[in-house]
Amino acid sequence: MSARAKSDDSPSRWLILGEDRLQFPAGWLAVRARGARVTLRHAPTGLERTFYDFIGGYGSNNFGHGNPAIRRALTAALASADHVSVFPTGAALELSRRLVRACSFASGRCYFTVGGSQAVEIALRIGRLSAAKPGVAVVEGAFHGYGSETVQLSKDFVPPELLAALPPAHGVTRLPWNDERALSQLAEAAPTTGVLLIEPVLGAAGFRLPDRRWFRALLEVARQEQVLTLIDEIQVGCGRTGRFLAVEHLLPSRAERRRLVDGVLLSKSIAGGVYPLSAVVLNAERVRDIESLDETAALGESFSNSPLGCAVGLAVLDLLEEDRGRLLKEAARRGAELVRALRRAASRPGAPGVRGLGMAIVLDYSNKSEAAEFVSRAWEEGVLCYVCGGRLFTCVKLIAPLTIAPAEFQDAAERLSRAMGPRG
Repeated sequence: MSARAKSDDSPSRWLILGEDRLQFPAGWLAVRARGARVTLRHAPTGLERTFYDFIGGYGSNNFGHGNPAIRRALTAALASADHVSVFPTGAALELSRRLVRACSFASGRCYFTVGGSQAVEIALRIGRLSAAKPGVAVVEGAFHGYGSETVQLSKDFVPPELLAALPPAHGVTRLPWNDERALSQLAEAAPTTGVLLIEPVLGAAGFRLPDRRWFRALLEVARQEQVLTLIDEIQVGCGRTGRFLAVEHLLPSRAERRRLVDGVLLSKSIAGGVYPLSAVVLNAERVRDIESLDETAALGESFSNSPLGCAVGLAVLDLLEEDRGRLLKEAARRGAELVRALRRAASRPGAPGVRGLGMAIVLDYSNKSEAAEFVSRAWEEGVLCYVCGGRLFTCVKLIAPLTIAPAEFQDAAERLSRAMGPRG
């Protein structure tokens, strides 16, 4: 135990901590993080506890904390270039080449910026310019960030009083998720809609995977109606579902992805959670006037084409590609093992449903209080997880590092199973 801290050192006294801190006891600071674990210190008392981190930076820490390969890449990049405006580095060029291939495009371009919301807003600008139509279509239950425009697209996660205080959204069509009516509604909106922005798996709504036929049919309508399709992989990309992109589960063929996908958005784990980076990966066969985007799309940011972030991004791709994609295969296998273990623990009346796709795992509770109680019990067992699911907040997400050691994974699964069990 460390020395007792002053009583006025509680984080909540000095910091705006965000809404999610309400799910956990007050007054804790993160003091160390390595691999699958994070150590917290209670600021008022100095008490320290170590937890398994199954919050995972909301999908940013797919490779754990302090990953050696990522740390080496960041250190090496610091030795050569930290931040250079206007001119890209070789790391940015190489990362762009590799991401275009990873997204199944024959040719393409990347724009690198600093966060998910920023990437979405830039991609929408590009899509609208290319399609020459101002509107955007999104699905209900989607989350695309809390930026100045994306907050309107994330309506199901925004308090009504905030929406009432903001200017109204214009040109936004909301399509029913996983519902055949979305096909006709998109076709009706197409004359004024330039972009379909869609998550292959609804992330903040609880890792919900749509029907494959519906998803493909919706993208076919977008193709026929000259609406550009942008796939938001910010939360579920970079291996979380056992594939590099979650959309690969819905469009298994590379040729099909090349034909139906016009752009892919990545952030969070693309730079391992250690550096703010996001990528807008564009399909050059579909996005018009890609050569002249720099000025017309107002792409002039202080921290674009980040030398450090792109260097880390290359290390992330190396991790995912080494040993013929071993890490992706293990993510699929181990995620299925955890789902089976939790389903055994949940085999009692009133227990939650358990779903999973790779290492994107969710517990479905019947109400918010039951979900919140599980998070509290997991805290007691030494595992950090959190409640999600839109305004209902009935889901609990378990986002373990893809790189977690087998013994740690087994230990964490046992702790979660105990947290799910009856009160004794």
